[in-house]
Amino acid sequence: MDIDFPLVLVVLTFATGVVWLADKLFLRKRRLANAQQQPSTDSAEEAKEPWLIDISRSFFPVLAVVLVLRSFLIEPFQIPSGSMLPTLEVGDFILVNKYAYGLRLPVAGTKVVEIGDPER
Repeated sequence: MDIDFPLVLVVLTFATGVVWLADKLFLRKRRLANAQQQPSTDSAEEAKEPWLIDISRSFFPVLAVVLVLRSFLIEPFQIPSGSMLPTLEVGDFILVNKYAYGLRLPVAGTKVVEIGDPER
C-alpha cells in the first residue's frame, strides 16, 4: 500500500489549523461564557478544553513546520534500488535540496517561483 505522505501532511495541517483558528476566533469565547454562567465548584473543570481542540492546538505548529520544511526546503528519500551503486547503497538515506529547484506547491508540484537554474 502506497500512502501519499505529502497529501496526508497537507490535509492534517489544514484540519488542525481550521480547528485551532475556529477555537481562537469563536469557540473559546462561547466556552468561557458558558462556564461563567453555570455555577460550579471546580474551577479547573471550567478551563478544560475539549480533546480535539487541545490536540489541534498542540499539533498544528509542528505539522506546519514539517510541511514547510518538506515542501520547500529539504526532503528525505531512501534509495530504493541499486541504480546508484557504488556511490549510494540500497537503503541509504539522502536529503534533497528542494529549494534549488524552485518553490512548488506541495501536492500538485506546480512551480510557483523560479529559483536558480531555469533548466531544472
